[in-house]
Amino acid sequence: MSARSITSTDKKAAHAKKVKNMTPAQKEAYKKLTLIEDVIGNLETIIKTSKELMHIDLSNTGLNEKMMLRVVKAIKMSQSLMGVHLSGNEGLTPSLISKAERKLDATHERKRDVNFRDIME
Repeated sequence: MSARSITSTDKKAAHAKKVKNMTPAQKEAYKKLTLIEDVIGNLETIIKTSKELMHIDLSNTGLNEKMMLRVVKAIKMSQSLMGVHLSGNEGLTPSLISKAERKLDATHERKRDVNFRDIME
């Protein structure tokens, strides 16, 4: 067996044990959290790799600061994104806006018009 399959098997066993010891309410919350993490991961991939995505509106989607940071990092790597809307999310904090602006300042010459101050309005 390879080290990778052992690691994967160990993770699956730990996950099963963790879920087994949860109450039904905890299991439901855990399922939702896992689904959200999967969605954010897919969103990151789409933003980073799409050559045609020019505009994305994630306003009022319940993104927390951790999720927003992941999205901002993906935006930095985007090859095509020109517009981003993130207003109405609890994770859109002044600290994150500052981080986002610093991350995007270096890539602004790629003709992107992403202004994180405007998206709060």
